[in-house]
Amino acid sequence: MEINDPAIVSKAKEIQALFKDDAIGKIKFVELENMHITLKFLGNISMDIAKKIYAILGTVSTIPQDGFDIDVKKIGQFNKSVLWCGIDDPHGIIAATQAQIEEELLKQLKIPREKRPFEGHMTLARVKFLKDKKQFVDKVAQFKDTYLGKQHVSAVLLKKSQLTPKGPIYTILQF
Repeated sequence: MEINDPAIVSKAKEIQALFKDDAIGKIKFVELENMHITLKFLGNISMDIAKKIYAILGTVSTIPQDGFDIDVKKIGQFNKSVLWCGIDDPHGIIAATQAQIEEELLKQLKIPREKRPFEGHMTLARVKFLKDKKQFVDKVAQFKDTYLGKQHVSAVLLKKSQLTPKGPIYTILQF
């Protein structure tokens, strides 16, 4: 699910700037045009499997025809290695969609479920290493209640990620 509302992207840029401090450590920021919510990471799959997954995504029935809104809010971190923004989905549509995708991928393609529970989020940065863990944790806590904005979601997209030295290049796949 893409995050492309201009207000959210602008606020994400501001938050990233707050963590661009060499004293904290080396942090790789997600490019603003690549902001998204991952429902299922698939890893390296063939185009044949991608076509089948695309067809499965077309059967996901949890998203209302006119879409729905989520709030992007809260700044947090996973194990001091990922800086993220949380998602508030009051009707549980993202979680239901993710669960249905997991179920169908397992049933139809034998793709195993995620071991960790799903936690909808938008990654802002990946931490390569921290020079000052306390400063990082304190800064995350300082902005934990930040509200970035409302995003309208109308579809689940299948994206291909090509890793390059300058960062990933995402391509939306359609068959």
